Amino acid sequence: MKEKQFTLICMAFDGDYVKDSTGTLQECQWASQNMGSKWYFYPFHFIVSESGIVVDTGEGLVDMNTKESFQSKLFLNKRLTTVKKVFKNTYKQAQSEELILDCLEYEHYMIAHNHKLLR
Repeated sequence: MKEKQFTLICMAFDGDYVKDSTGTLQECQWASQNMGSKWYFYPFHFIVSESGIVVDTGEGLVDMNTKESFQSKLFLNKRLTTVKKVFKNTYKQAQSEELILDCLEYEHYMIAHNHKLLR
């Protein structure tokens, strides 16, 4: 029986993304964790199923009450198109406010502006 295949997606602040690798869930997780600076401009990682559903969101800011990452709360079991849309809209909003944000600041900003998606 063939194992399910997943794809590691590396996403930029503006929702642009590249497909890094395809394989088992564990292979994609390993690739994400051992990437180094390879995808410096695509710092957010998602693993998606063949049908485009997010199954892993990697690391990021953590809700200390639940010990779950905020990205999981926002994007787990959502379609990649939804994730891309949130990133794109968040980026546009930050640009309209003339903000220059690093990865953690951007993630915090995205959480604050998309709290309605939190589960």
